[in-house]
Amino acid sequence: MRIEDDTVVFKSVEGYFEKEKDGRKPNTVRMLSEYEAGIIYNMWDAKRLSRIRIELRDQDKIDSFERELTDVTWAGSFLGYYIVVFSWRHKDE
Repeated sequence: MRIEDDTVVFKSVEGYFEKEKDGRKPNTVRMLSEYEAGIIYNMWDAKRLSRIRIELRDQDKIDSFERELTDVTWAGSFLGYYIVVFSWRHKDE
């Protein structure tokens, strides 16, 4: 995870990436450290986080897309990590 201005950036793998990009799966579930979750929570709460960029993590392909975030949901915790669901609006909606 990294933050660039008002955008949170995650890497994805090909099987998920295509579904995320074409709108079949307009969300991603991430396990974040307490530090990362705190940053996301504070930015989302302050309305300073509004975009998400997903980058394909593949040696043969380079691709990414960016969307408007519509929701950030804390779904629980597991082994010291926070489970967070990031949802976005597909570009055609």
